[in-house]
Amino acid sequence: MDRKSVLAIWLGCLIAVLLLAVPAQASTTVSSSPAIGATGVATSTPLIFTFSSSMNPLYVSVLCSNLTAGTIFLLPTGVWSSGDTVLTYTPSSGFPGDSLIAWYVFGVDASFQPLAGATSGTFTTGTGTGSTGSGTNAVTTFAVSKVNWWDQSSTASPVPDASIPYYFAGTTTLASNRTATSITLTMPTAAVSNLTQNFVHPESYYLISPVTSSNAFEAAFPQGTYTFYVSATASNQTVPVLLPTGMTQPNPPHITNYVAAQSLNATQAFTLGWDAFVGGTSTDYVYVVIGNDVTNVWNSPDPGAAGALNGTATSVTIPANSLQANSNYTNSFVGFYHAIVNSNAAYVTTAFRATATWFNVRTVSTVGAAPPVLTNAVWSSGSFGFDVVTTAGQTLTVVSTTNCALPLAQWPTLLTTNSPGARVHITDPRPATGWATAYRVRNGT
Repeated sequence: MDRKSVLAIWLGCLIAVLLLAVPAQASTTVSSSPAIGATGVATSTPLIFTFSSSMNPLYVSVLCSNLTAGTIFLLPTGVWSSGDTVLTYTPSSGFPGDSLIAWYVFGVDASFQPLAGATSGTFTTGTGTGSTGSGTNAVTTFAVSKVNWWDQSSTASPVPDASIPYYFAGTTTLASNRTATSITLTMPTAAVSNLTQNFVHPESYYLISPVTSSNAFEAAFPQGTYTFYVSATASNQTVPVLLPTGMTQPNPPHITNYVAAQSLNATQAFTLGWDAFVGGTSTDYVYVVIGNDVTNVWNSPDPGAAGALNGTATSVTIPANSLQANSNYTNSFVGFYHAIVNSNAAYVTTAFRATATWFNVRTVSTVGAAPPVLTNAVWSSGSFGFDVVTTAGQTLTVVSTTNCALPLAQWPTLLTTNSPGARVHITDPRPATGWATAYRVRNGT
Protein backbone atom coordinates (compact mmCIF):
# COMPACT_ATOMS: atom_id res chain seq x y z
CA MET A 1 0.00 0.00 0.00
CA ASP A 2 1.61 3.24 -1.06
CA ARG A 3 1.25 6.64 0.59
CA LYS A 4 -1.68 7.68 -1.60
CA SER A 5 -3.68 4.76 -0.16
CA VAL A 6 -2.82 5.91 3.35
CA LEU A 7 -4.21 9.34 2.47
CA ALA A 8 -7.41 7.77 1.13
CA ILE A 9 -7.87 5.76 4.36
CA TRP A 10 -7.31 8.85 6.50
CA LEU A 11 -9.78 10.89 4.48
CA GLY A 12 -12.30 8.06 4.67
CA CYS A 13 -12.08 8.07 8.47
CA LEU A 14 -12.48 11.85 8.54
CA ILE A 15 -15.53 11.59 6.29
CA ALA A 16 -17.11 9.03 8.62
CA VAL A 17 -16.62 11.34 11.60
CA LEU A 18 -18.18 14.25 9.72
CA LEU A 19 -21.18 12.18 8.69
CA LEU A 20 -21.78 11.02 12.25
CA ALA A 21 -21.70 14.64 13.38
CA VAL A 22 -24.75 15.69 11.30
CA PRO A 23 -27.58 16.62 13.72
CA ALA A 24 -30.62 14.34 13.61
CA GLN A 25 -33.11 17.23 13.54
CA ALA A 26 -31.98 18.47 10.11
CA SER A 27 -35.02 18.91 7.85
CA THR A 28 -33.51 19.00 4.35
CA THR A 29 -33.25 15.71 2.46
CA VAL A 30 -31.37 14.79 -0.72
CA SER A 31 -31.75 12.28 -3.55
CA SER A 32 -29.16 11.44 -6.19
CA SER A 33 -28.80 10.35 -9.79
CA PRO A 34 -27.37 7.80 -10.49
CA ALA A 35 -29.42 6.12 -7.79
CA ILE A 36 -27.64 4.66 -4.79
CA GLY A 37 -26.53 1.14 -5.68
CA ALA A 38 -26.93 1.63 -9.45
CA THR A 39 -24.72 -0.59 -11.63
CA GLY A 40 -23.44 -0.33 -15.19
CA VAL A 41 -23.49 3.47 -15.04
CA ALA A 42 -21.92 5.12 -18.11
CA THR A 43 -18.69 6.92 -17.24
CA SER A 44 -19.99 10.14 -18.86
CA THR A 45 -23.12 10.24 -16.67
CA PRO A 46 -23.44 13.46 -14.65
CA LEU A 47 -23.84 13.24 -10.87
CA ILE A 48 -27.03 15.09 -9.86
CA PHE A 49 -28.30 15.91 -6.36
CA THR A 50 -31.89 17.03 -5.80
CA PHE A 51 -32.69 18.77 -2.50
CA SER A 52 -36.13 19.17 -0.92
CA SER A 53 -35.59 22.86 -0.22
CA SER A 54 -33.30 25.69 -1.34
CA MET A 55 -29.67 25.23 -0.36
CA ASN A 56 -26.93 27.69 0.50
CA PRO A 57 -24.50 27.11 -2.43
CA LEU A 58 -21.59 28.67 -0.53
CA TYR A 59 -21.73 25.90 2.06
CA VAL A 60 -22.38 22.82 -0.07
CA SER A 61 -19.54 20.53 -1.17
CA VAL A 62 -19.29 17.04 -2.62
CA LEU A 63 -16.38 14.61 -2.35
CA CYS A 64 -15.99 11.48 -4.49
CA SER A 65 -13.77 8.45 -4.02
CA ASN A 66 -12.93 5.54 -6.28
CA LEU A 67 -13.23 2.61 -3.86
CA THR A 68 -11.90 0.23 -6.50
CA ALA A 69 -8.58 2.09 -6.79
CA GLY A 70 -8.57 3.38 -3.20
CA THR A 71 -8.23 7.02 -4.27
CA ILE A 72 -10.04 10.29 -3.63
CA PHE A 73 -10.72 12.72 -6.48
CA LEU A 74 -12.17 16.20 -6.82
CA LEU A 75 -15.16 17.08 -8.96
CA PRO A 76 -15.30 20.17 -11.20
CA THR A 77 -17.43 23.13 -10.11
CA GLY A 78 -21.07 22.14 -9.84
CA VAL A 79 -23.96 23.93 -11.59
CA TRP A 80 -27.00 25.00 -9.55
CA SER A 81 -30.56 25.19 -10.85
CA SER A 82 -32.76 28.20 -10.35
CA GLY A 83 -33.86 28.20 -6.72
CA ASP A 84 -30.74 26.24 -5.65
CA THR A 85 -32.52 22.90 -5.34
CA VAL A 86 -30.64 20.83 -7.97
CA LEU A 87 -26.85 20.53 -8.15
CA THR A 88 -25.21 18.92 -11.22
CA TYR A 89 -21.62 17.77 -11.59
CA THR A 90 -20.27 16.70 -14.98
CA PRO A 91 -16.72 15.27 -14.68
CA SER A 92 -14.62 16.69 -17.49
CA SER A 93 -12.96 13.35 -18.33
CA GLY A 94 -15.72 11.07 -17.03
CA PHE A 95 -15.73 8.73 -14.05
CA PRO A 96 -13.27 5.79 -14.01
CA GLY A 97 -14.65 2.73 -15.77
CA ASP A 98 -15.45 -0.56 -14.03
CA SER A 99 -15.20 1.13 -10.64
CA LEU A 100 -17.17 1.47 -7.42
CA ILE A 101 -17.70 5.22 -6.92
CA ALA A 102 -18.66 6.64 -3.53
CA TRP A 103 -19.95 10.18 -2.98
CA TYR A 104 -20.36 12.28 0.14
CA VAL A 105 -22.33 15.55 0.25
CA PHE A 106 -21.96 18.18 2.99
CA GLY A 107 -23.75 21.49 3.48
CA VAL A 108 -26.64 23.50 4.85
CA ASP A 109 -29.90 24.81 3.41
CA ALA A 110 -30.89 28.44 3.02
CA SER A 111 -31.89 28.51 6.72
CA PHE A 112 -28.51 27.01 7.70
CA GLN A 113 -30.07 23.65 8.62
CA PRO A 114 -27.67 20.75 7.87
CA LEU A 115 -28.53 17.89 5.56
CA ALA A 116 -30.33 14.74 6.64
CA GLY A 117 -31.30 11.69 4.66
CA ALA A 118 -28.98 10.24 2.01
CA THR A 119 -25.77 12.23 2.45
CA SER A 120 -23.58 9.45 1.01
CA GLY A 121 -23.95 6.66 -1.50
CA THR A 122 -22.26 4.49 -4.11
CA PHE A 123 -22.76 3.41 -7.70
CA THR A 124 -20.77 1.21 -10.08
CA THR A 125 -19.61 2.35 -13.50
CA GLY A 126 -19.69 0.13 -16.56
CA THR A 127 -16.97 -0.89 -19.00
CA GLY A 128 -14.10 1.57 -19.19
CA THR A 129 -10.42 1.92 -18.48
CA GLY A 130 -10.62 1.42 -14.73
CA SER A 131 -9.01 -1.51 -12.97
CA THR A 132 -10.92 -4.20 -11.13
CA GLY A 133 -11.43 -3.91 -7.42
CA SER A 134 -14.28 -4.12 -4.91
CA GLY A 135 -16.44 -7.10 -5.74
CA THR A 136 -14.41 -8.07 -8.82
CA ASN A 137 -11.09 -9.42 -7.50
CA ALA A 138 -10.42 -12.78 -9.11
CA VAL A 139 -7.73 -13.82 -6.62
CA THR A 140 -6.48 -12.79 -3.20
CA THR A 141 -3.27 -10.75 -3.04
CA PHE A 142 -0.69 -10.53 -0.26
CA ALA A 143 2.03 -7.86 -0.25
CA VAL A 144 4.97 -6.93 1.95
CA SER A 145 6.98 -3.75 1.39
CA LYS A 146 9.76 -1.70 2.93
CA VAL A 147 9.95 1.89 1.70
CA ASN A 148 12.48 4.66 2.36
CA TRP A 149 11.20 8.22 1.81
CA TRP A 150 13.42 11.16 0.82
CA ASP A 151 12.81 14.84 0.06
CA GLN A 152 14.26 17.04 -2.68
CA SER A 153 13.68 20.80 -2.43
CA SER A 154 16.42 22.09 -4.73
CA THR A 155 18.86 20.87 -7.36
CA ALA A 156 20.94 19.34 -4.54
CA SER A 157 20.76 15.67 -3.58
CA PRO A 158 17.64 14.55 -1.69
CA VAL A 159 17.68 14.07 2.09
CA PRO A 160 15.75 11.60 4.28
CA ASP A 161 12.16 12.67 4.89
CA ALA A 162 11.89 14.43 8.25
CA SER A 163 8.49 12.97 9.18
CA ILE A 164 8.39 9.40 7.78
CA PRO A 165 11.83 8.33 6.52
CA TYR A 166 11.01 4.61 6.71
CA TYR A 167 7.83 2.64 6.69
CA PHE A 168 6.74 -0.97 6.46
CA ALA A 169 3.45 -2.13 4.96
CA GLY A 170 1.78 -5.52 4.92
CA THR A 171 -1.50 -5.75 2.98
CA THR A 172 -4.10 -8.29 1.92
CA THR A 173 -6.86 -7.82 -0.64
CA LEU A 174 -9.38 -10.65 -0.60
CA ALA A 175 -10.91 -12.17 -3.70
CA SER A 176 -14.51 -11.05 -4.21
CA ASN A 177 -15.90 -14.44 -3.16
CA ARG A 178 -14.12 -14.39 0.21
CA THR A 179 -14.62 -12.87 3.64
CA ALA A 180 -12.46 -12.99 6.74
CA THR A 181 -13.00 -12.62 10.46
CA SER A 182 -9.41 -11.42 10.95
CA ILE A 183 -5.99 -11.40 9.29
CA THR A 184 -2.66 -11.44 11.10
CA LEU A 185 0.94 -11.04 9.94
CA THR A 186 3.86 -12.82 11.60
CA MET A 187 7.27 -11.16 11.14
CA PRO A 188 10.59 -12.98 10.73
CA THR A 189 11.20 -11.90 14.35
CA ALA A 190 8.12 -13.98 15.41
CA ALA A 191 6.23 -10.80 16.37
CA VAL A 192 2.55 -10.95 15.36
CA SER A 193 0.37 -8.00 14.31
CA ASN A 194 -3.31 -7.73 13.39
CA LEU A 195 -4.19 -6.15 10.06
CA THR A 196 -6.79 -3.35 10.03
CA GLN A 197 -9.78 -3.63 7.73
CA ASN A 198 -10.39 -0.66 5.42
CA PHE A 199 -13.99 0.25 6.19
CA VAL A 200 -14.57 1.98 2.82
CA HIS A 201 -12.83 -0.83 0.90
CA PRO A 202 -13.76 -3.84 3.08
CA GLU A 203 -11.89 -6.52 1.16
CA SER A 204 -8.62 -4.70 1.96
CA TYR A 205 -6.64 -5.18 5.17
CA TYR A 206 -3.45 -3.36 6.05
CA LEU A 207 -0.65 -2.87 8.54
CA ILE A 208 1.37 0.34 8.19
CA SER A 209 4.26 1.05 10.53
CA PRO A 210 6.32 4.27 10.15
CA VAL A 211 9.76 4.28 11.79
CA THR A 212 12.19 7.17 12.27
CA SER A 213 15.40 5.16 12.87
CA SER A 214 17.06 3.04 10.21
CA ASN A 215 18.46 0.61 12.77
CA ALA A 216 15.08 0.25 14.49
CA PHE A 217 13.41 -0.20 11.11
CA GLU A 218 15.68 -3.06 10.06
CA ALA A 219 15.47 -4.68 13.51
CA ALA A 220 11.65 -4.66 13.54
CA PHE A 221 11.23 -5.59 9.87
CA PRO A 222 14.25 -7.63 8.73
CA GLN A 223 14.60 -9.52 5.48
CA GLY A 224 13.02 -12.94 5.70
CA THR A 225 9.65 -14.68 5.56
CA TYR A 226 6.48 -12.80 6.51
CA THR A 227 3.48 -15.06 7.12
CA PHE A 228 -0.13 -13.99 6.59
CA TYR A 229 -2.87 -15.91 8.40
CA VAL A 230 -6.46 -15.43 7.21
CA SER A 231 -9.14 -16.53 9.70
CA ALA A 232 -12.52 -17.22 8.12
CA THR A 233 -15.69 -19.11 8.91
CA ALA A 234 -15.39 -21.36 5.88
CA SER A 235 -11.65 -22.05 5.98
CA ASN A 236 -8.37 -20.54 7.16
CA GLN A 237 -5.33 -19.80 5.02
CA THR A 238 -1.60 -19.40 5.68
CA VAL A 239 0.53 -17.64 3.06
CA PRO A 240 4.29 -16.93 3.37
CA VAL A 241 5.85 -13.97 1.53
CA LEU A 242 9.64 -13.81 1.28
CA LEU A 243 11.67 -10.61 1.34
CA PRO A 244 14.97 -12.09 0.14
CA THR A 245 18.18 -11.30 1.97
CA GLY A 246 19.80 -10.29 -1.31
CA MET A 247 17.11 -7.70 -2.13
CA THR A 248 18.90 -4.36 -1.67
CA GLN A 249 17.43 -0.95 -0.91
CA PRO A 250 17.37 1.20 -4.08
CA ASN A 251 19.20 4.52 -4.17
CA PRO A 252 17.05 7.65 -3.67
CA PRO A 253 15.88 9.18 -6.98
CA HIS A 254 17.34 12.61 -7.77
CA ILE A 255 15.36 14.91 -10.07
CA THR A 256 17.73 16.29 -12.71
CA ASN A 257 15.54 19.15 -13.99
CA TYR A 258 14.14 20.30 -10.66
CA VAL A 259 14.31 24.00 -11.60
CA ALA A 260 12.28 23.46 -14.77
CA ALA A 261 9.69 21.50 -12.77
CA GLN A 262 9.06 24.60 -10.63
CA SER A 263 7.69 26.70 -13.49
CA LEU A 264 6.44 24.39 -16.21
CA ASN A 265 3.80 25.25 -18.78
CA ALA A 266 0.80 23.01 -18.13
CA THR A 267 -0.41 23.32 -21.75
CA GLN A 268 2.79 21.72 -23.02
CA ALA A 269 4.16 18.21 -22.54
CA PHE A 270 6.92 18.15 -19.93
CA THR A 271 9.69 15.57 -19.66
CA LEU A 272 10.67 14.93 -16.04
CA GLY A 273 14.15 13.46 -15.59
CA TRP A 274 16.07 11.74 -12.81
CA ASP A 275 19.46 10.13 -12.22
CA ALA A 276 19.68 6.43 -13.05
CA PHE A 277 18.37 3.68 -10.80
CA VAL A 278 21.68 2.17 -9.65
CA GLY A 279 21.58 -1.52 -10.55
CA GLY A 280 18.09 -1.07 -12.00
CA THR A 281 17.14 -3.59 -14.68
CA SER A 282 14.18 -4.30 -16.91
CA THR A 283 12.73 -6.47 -14.12
CA ASP A 284 12.62 -3.51 -11.69
CA TYR A 285 10.13 -0.64 -11.70
CA VAL A 286 10.01 3.15 -11.62
CA TYR A 287 6.77 4.83 -10.59
CA VAL A 288 5.98 8.55 -10.87
CA VAL A 289 3.12 10.43 -9.19
CA ILE A 290 2.23 14.11 -9.56
CA GLY A 291 -0.20 14.94 -6.77
CA ASN A 292 -1.71 17.73 -4.73
CA ASP A 293 -2.82 17.77 -1.09
CA VAL A 294 -5.96 15.75 -1.83
CA THR A 295 -5.27 13.21 -4.54
CA ASN A 296 -3.03 12.07 -7.36
CA VAL A 297 -3.46 14.20 -10.46
CA TRP A 298 -1.28 12.20 -12.86
CA ASN A 299 0.82 9.07 -12.54
CA SER A 300 2.81 6.77 -14.77
CA PRO A 301 1.28 3.31 -15.38
CA ASP A 302 1.23 1.16 -12.23
CA PRO A 303 4.13 -1.28 -11.85
CA GLY A 304 3.26 -4.44 -13.75
CA ALA A 305 0.69 -2.72 -15.98
CA ALA A 306 1.09 -2.09 -19.69
CA GLY A 307 3.46 0.80 -20.32
CA ALA A 308 4.94 0.75 -16.80
CA LEU A 309 8.42 2.25 -16.45
CA ASN A 310 11.10 -0.33 -15.79
CA GLY A 311 14.28 0.11 -13.79
CA THR A 312 16.28 1.43 -16.76
CA ALA A 313 14.06 4.50 -17.26
CA THR A 314 15.52 7.94 -16.51
CA SER A 315 12.61 10.14 -17.62
CA VAL A 316 8.89 10.25 -18.23
CA THR A 317 6.76 12.67 -20.26
CA ILE A 318 3.77 14.25 -18.55
CA PRO A 319 1.26 14.86 -21.35
CA ALA A 320 0.08 18.37 -22.14
CA ASN A 321 -2.94 19.57 -20.15
CA SER A 322 -2.53 16.87 -17.48
CA LEU A 323 -1.95 19.60 -14.88
CA GLN A 324 -3.63 22.92 -14.12
CA ALA A 325 -1.95 26.30 -14.67
CA ASN A 326 -0.85 28.31 -11.62
CA SER A 327 -0.90 25.23 -9.38
CA ASN A 328 1.39 23.71 -6.80
CA TYR A 329 1.71 19.90 -6.70
CA THR A 330 3.37 19.20 -3.36
CA ASN A 331 2.72 15.44 -3.13
CA SER A 332 4.78 14.39 -6.13
CA PHE A 333 7.33 11.61 -6.07
CA VAL A 334 9.53 9.29 -8.12
CA GLY A 335 10.00 5.79 -6.71
CA PHE A 336 12.52 3.04 -7.51
CA TYR A 337 11.27 -0.53 -6.81
CA HIS A 338 13.01 -3.90 -6.51
CA ALA A 339 10.05 -6.30 -6.60
CA ILE A 340 9.28 -10.02 -6.74
CA VAL A 341 5.80 -11.12 -7.82
CA ASN A 342 4.62 -14.73 -7.62
CA SER A 343 1.20 -16.02 -8.60
CA ASN A 344 -0.85 -19.17 -8.77
CA ALA A 345 -4.52 -19.98 -9.32
CA ALA A 346 -5.46 -19.05 -5.74
CA TYR A 347 -3.44 -15.98 -4.83
CA VAL A 348 -0.67 -13.52 -5.76
CA THR A 349 2.21 -12.47 -3.52
CA THR A 350 4.35 -9.36 -3.90
CA ALA A 351 7.50 -8.39 -2.00
CA PHE A 352 9.37 -5.19 -2.69
CA ARG A 353 11.86 -2.69 -1.36
CA ALA A 354 11.45 0.83 -2.66
CA THR A 355 13.01 4.24 -2.27
CA ALA A 356 10.98 7.29 -3.26
CA THR A 357 11.76 11.00 -3.37
CA TRP A 358 9.13 13.66 -2.67
CA PHE A 359 9.41 16.93 -4.60
CA ASN A 360 7.25 19.86 -5.69
CA VAL A 361 5.93 20.56 -9.17
CA ARG A 362 4.69 24.06 -9.93
CA THR A 363 2.93 25.31 -13.03
CA VAL A 364 2.85 28.89 -14.25
CA SER A 365 0.30 30.98 -16.09
CA THR A 366 0.13 30.13 -19.78
CA VAL A 367 -1.10 33.59 -20.79
CA GLY A 368 1.29 35.68 -22.89
CA ALA A 369 4.26 33.31 -23.01
CA ALA A 370 7.11 35.35 -24.45
CA PRO A 371 8.57 34.17 -27.78
CA PRO A 372 12.10 32.71 -27.53
CA VAL A 373 15.07 34.89 -28.52
CA LEU A 374 18.19 33.43 -30.21
CA THR A 375 21.54 34.94 -29.23
CA ASN A 376 25.23 34.24 -28.60
CA ALA A 377 25.97 32.10 -31.68
CA VAL A 378 29.16 30.07 -31.13
CA TRP A 379 31.29 27.85 -33.37
CA SER A 380 33.46 25.62 -31.18
CA SER A 381 35.31 22.34 -31.78
CA GLY A 382 33.53 21.73 -35.06
CA SER A 383 30.05 22.27 -33.60
CA PHE A 384 27.62 25.16 -33.90
CA GLY A 385 25.46 26.33 -31.01
CA PHE A 386 23.50 29.27 -29.67
CA ASP A 387 21.62 30.43 -26.58
CA VAL A 388 17.85 30.77 -26.34
CA VAL A 389 16.41 33.36 -23.96
CA THR A 390 13.10 31.98 -22.73
CA THR A 391 11.04 31.13 -19.61
CA ALA A 392 12.17 28.44 -17.17
CA GLY A 393 10.32 25.20 -17.87
CA GLN A 394 9.21 26.31 -21.33
CA THR A 395 9.05 23.59 -23.98
CA LEU A 396 11.12 24.60 -27.01
CA THR A 397 11.23 23.09 -30.49
CA VAL A 398 14.26 23.83 -32.68
CA VAL A 399 13.93 23.47 -36.46
CA SER A 400 16.58 24.01 -39.11
CA THR A 401 17.13 23.86 -42.85
CA THR A 402 19.78 24.39 -45.49
CA ASN A 403 17.08 25.55 -47.94
CA CYS A 404 15.41 28.75 -46.75
CA ALA A 405 13.06 28.63 -49.74
CA LEU A 406 11.15 25.84 -48.01
CA PRO A 407 7.98 26.81 -46.11
CA LEU A 408 8.65 26.92 -42.35
CA ALA A 409 6.24 24.01 -41.81
CA GLN A 410 8.61 21.81 -43.83
CA TRP A 411 11.75 22.60 -41.84
CA PRO A 412 12.94 19.40 -40.12
CA THR A 413 12.84 19.30 -36.30
CA LEU A 414 16.33 19.31 -34.81
CA LEU A 415 15.26 18.71 -31.20
CA THR A 416 12.62 19.44 -28.54
CA THR A 417 13.61 20.26 -24.97
CA ASN A 418 12.45 21.90 -21.74
CA SER A 419 14.47 24.92 -20.67
CA PRO A 420 15.98 24.41 -17.18
CA GLY A 421 16.14 28.18 -16.65
CA ALA A 422 15.71 31.56 -18.29
CA ARG A 423 18.44 30.73 -20.82
CA VAL A 424 19.36 27.43 -22.44
CA HIS A 425 22.26 26.59 -24.78
CA ILE A 426 21.45 24.57 -27.90
CA THR A 427 24.15 22.63 -29.74
CA ASP A 428 23.55 21.15 -33.19
CA PRO A 429 24.55 17.48 -32.69
CA ARG A 430 24.97 16.79 -36.41
CA PRO A 431 28.39 16.61 -38.08
CA ALA A 432 29.61 19.92 -39.49
CA THR A 433 29.09 20.46 -43.24
CA GLY A 434 29.96 23.17 -45.70
CA TRP A 435 26.32 24.17 -46.13
CA ALA A 436 24.84 27.28 -44.54
CA THR A 437 22.12 26.32 -42.06
CA ALA A 438 19.22 28.43 -40.77
CA TYR A 439 17.60 27.86 -37.36
CA ARG A 440 14.23 28.79 -35.85
CA VAL A 441 12.95 28.14 -32.31
CA ARG A 442 9.30 28.11 -31.24
CA ASN A 443 7.43 27.60 -27.98
CA GLY A 444 5.81 24.19 -27.58
CA THR A 445 6.10 21.10 -29.71
